[in-house]
Amino acid sequence: MGYLDAFNAVRDKGGLPSNVLHDDTLLNSSVWEKIKQEFSTYYWAWAREIIAYPDKYGVFGKGDIKDHDYDWILQAKYVPKAAIGKKGIALVIDPKDL
Repeated sequence: MGYLDAFNAVRDKGGLPSNVLHDDTLLNSSVWEKIKQEFSTYYWAWAREIIAYPDKYGVFGKGDIKDHDYDWILQAKYVPKAAIGKKGIALVIDPKDL
């Protein structure tokens, strides 16, 4: 299931879990050991937060940010001015609603 479908599927149940909840649940319990055994090195799950970053060695420019894998757009009005033109910057987005 893609991100948007997962987001909508659990919208009325409190939404997608945060990355912090994934960490707390998996790393502080025996669940993580079971996942490592059954799924080798992968644990597939969506988290509420989305991370946006420019191309490798790139920077955010002025204007909207477009995702290469999905046709998602982060409108320029949501990009902090402090993030524009600086190397080593990523944005953590916690969508209120989609």
